[in-house]
Parts: sequence; C-alpha cells; structure tokens
Amino acid sequence: MKNKNEKMNILFDIINNLYDKKYKIDNFRSVIENISNFFNLRSAIFIRDDFGYYIDSDKYFYISDLTKLVKYKNFLKKALSKESLIILNNCDKDYNIFKFFGNQSGNLSFFLMKLPDNKYIIGAREVPFSSKDISYLKKVKEILKKSIEQDKIENNLIEQAYTDQLTGLYNRRFFERIIPIEIERAKRYRYPLSVVYMDIDNFKNLNDTYGHLAGDIFLQKFGFLIKEILRKADLPIRIGGDEIILFLPFTRKQDAVNLAHKIRKILLENKKELCGDKNCEDIDLSFGVIELDKNDTLESLVAKADSLMYQAKRKKSFLVDKLKNSNLSLE
Repeated sequence: MKNKNEKMNILFDIINNLYDKKYKIDNFRSVIENISNFFNLRSAIFIRDDFGYYIDSDKYFYISDLTKLVKYKNFLKKALSKESLIILNNCDKDYNIFKFFGNQSGNLSFFLMKLPDNKYIIGAREVPFSSKDISYLKKVKEILKKSIEQDKIENNLIEQAYTDQLTGLYNRRFFERIIPIEIERAKRYRYPLSVVYMDIDNFKNLNDTYGHLAGDIFLQKFGFLIKEILRKADLPIRIGGDEIILFLPFTRKQDAVNLAHKIRKILLENKKELCGDKNCEDIDLSFGVIELDKNDTLESLVAKADSLMYQAKRKKSFLVDKLKNSNLSLE
C-alpha cells in the first residue's frame, strides 16, 4: 500500500501530465477526481466562468445553469476575497456552504480553493482536515496555479496558429486537430455537444457584384458579431469561404437551434452595417443543427449538419421562387 507521500507524488504527476497536453484546462475532471481520491472527499464541485460540475462516488453531472453559476461564483468570490484557500472543519448542516451539496446529514468539513481565471474547487468530507492535509492542499493549489498560468501562455500561442486572420474565428487547422479531441471528450464524460453548420445565402452575388474586398469586409464584421454572442466554451470555426461551423459543448440541440435563429436574426437586422453602401438585400443565413450521438465521428457529425443545412437552403430557395411566381413579397 502506498504511503501518503507516494500518493501525493502521484497526484502531482497527474497534474503535471495533464498540463503537458494542448487545451488541457478543459480536462480538469481528471484532476478533481484524483484530488477527491487523495483526500477521501465525499463530494467535490469545480466552478469556472461558463460551467461547472459536481462529482461524488456515485455520480457526475455538469452544471450549465447560468443562474446557479452566478450564485455559486458570487458566494465563492465573497468567501475567498482575501484568501485563496479556506478550511472549514466540522460545519453543521445550517452553514451556508451546504447549499452547494443539497440535503446532507451530520457535520461536514470543507475546503474552498480559488485558482486563476475565476476557477474554484470545493471539497467536502466527514473527517476534519488535519494540518498535514492543509499543507498538501496548499501544494496542490500552487501547482495548479502555475499550471493554469502556463496553460494560458501556451493557449495564446496556439490560438495565433489556429485563428482565421480575416474573421477572428478558428480556422480549418483547429477543426482538424482540436475538434476530434473535443468530440471524444464529450463522449467520454457524457455531456451534450451540438453542432451548427451555417452558410451565407447569396454571398457569391456580393463578391461577383462588388468584388472580394466587399465580401471580406462582410465576413470580418459577421465573425465579430458571432464571437460577441457566444460563450467562452463555444468553438466557432470558419471552415472555408462563407461556411462557418459552431461546436457547442454542454449544449442540447434545441438550445443550439435557438442560438442559430438568434444569429440569423442578427444578420438580417444588421445587413446595412455588414454591407456598408453595398446592396445585399438577398443575403440570408441557412443552417443545419445536430446533436452528437455516441456513434458519431467528426466526419459523420459534420456531414449530417451539412446535409440539414442544404435541406434548409433548398427549401428557402423553393419558397422564394414560389413567391416570385405569385407576385408576392417575402417578409
């Protein structure tokens, strides 16, 4: 049986190895699970800006309710305003911290840990944390802090290589190298992931009539509008030309559909700003939306979303032709 120091070395190795991988900050669950095992936690919660998750011996679920996240973060921000690590031993069930963990019986002991970039970890167990445990928690906090800071530097460099210079969205290299990892992660941890495949209707007419500079200006402004309404966890990719794919972790299909309609509405309401003094009344947006299935690959997922997008485009084209033939207008 391994002693405490050996187990701690193993935990540090897990953290270091995790941060040898690209985009590793999103794989935080592995670290939390091992922290839970090491400290014999009854349960743990990880909170960051756009989502969180809860882990205990029986279950794991993600927290994407923004109202809950804001409430949790406000509590933690206030509690950890002066300290980055707080130990609360032998709390009774009326203590505020219990609201994170639902109905519990008896006393629990907690640690609250603040990390860079508004990330927090809460751990709970029946046994109080000893001075040795607190020393270990401080070491864990410091190594996580350094790893997150290093990750931020590396990701800034990665983003430069993976960013489309025109639109500011991710590029095809990102699509080919990073998205397969995101898909496997969603399958492994069993959280929803939805895809929106978007294509700008009649964009070729804008290029042919006014030149590619007008088209580039449109795409540049449209890319900015898309980034403004997406969450940090969302992954918008310019796949080529006027085709854009959104990969949306922790998102069900209906929420992705609602987002796609919102983007289309923004495009239609901002044509004048997007086109400047150019006439682009026929510009519109078609999209297809699909949610990841356990048997999907990157290729099958994109193909299904692409097919749905073209179905929408053909249906729209048919309706426009029908309205023209009947001398009616399309509002």
